[in-house]
Amino acid sequence: LHTTVTGAIEDACRRFAGTKIDAVIMRGVNDDELTDLIEYGSRVGAEVRFIEYMDVGGATHWRGDLVVSCAEMLRRLEAEGIQIPFPQRTVHVRHHGAPGAEEAFG
Repeated sequence: LHTTVTGAIEDACRRFAGTKIDAVIMRGVNDDELTDLIEYGSRVGAEVRFIEYMDVGGATHWRGDLVVSCAEMLRRLEAEGIQIPFPQRTVHVRHHGAPGAEEAFG
């Protein structure tokens, strides 16, 4: 499955400019993959966007203990030596550009 998914992402990046990878970050599920996702996005030319896990009216059996805040994600990345510039704010999203890359995450 992993190879199928990454193959499809890489194919999309070759075919379409501005490909984005949205990743809902959940504590204990994928919160240890922030740096890997940024590096992967940079390698394939995709914008990586981290999304805080949120309640969507009970549809996902949301649990507050699984939330990794944007502030925590930024602290973790900075601890890994990835400096994030001040966010560009839009209506509902904060875009953070990864240094030295055309990708961003929010």
